[in-house]
Amino acid sequence: MSGDFYFFSGALEKPVVGKRALDQAAAPVTAARKNEKEGLSKPDRIVAAPSGDMAYEYGTAHVSFDDAQTGKHHDFTAAYLRVWKAEGGSCKVAAVMYEPEGPK
Repeated sequence: MSGDFYFFSGALEKPVVGKRALDQAAAPVTAARKNEKEGLSKPDRIVAAPSGDMAYEYGTAHVSFDDAQTGKHHDFTAAYLRVWKAEGGSCKVAAVMYEPEGPK
């Protein structure tokens, strides 16, 4: 993960930058979910820059979990976009965004 990693999901109030910020923002979300499962499907597309310094992927992921307070089960497909960048001689995730497909 890149040092300036950007993450946004419909589960968060606003986007976060950096692993520490992601861990802090995701902690209450994680605590509110039981039996959470996420499975990335086969990406719809992966594109790498000819220079090799950037790449992106998009597709869908299946997400399911039980609300820890209400017990209500949630099961949905989310669209995602993941961006990589070359950093320090390796390829690191620079940004990830998830959003449920369809109406909320």
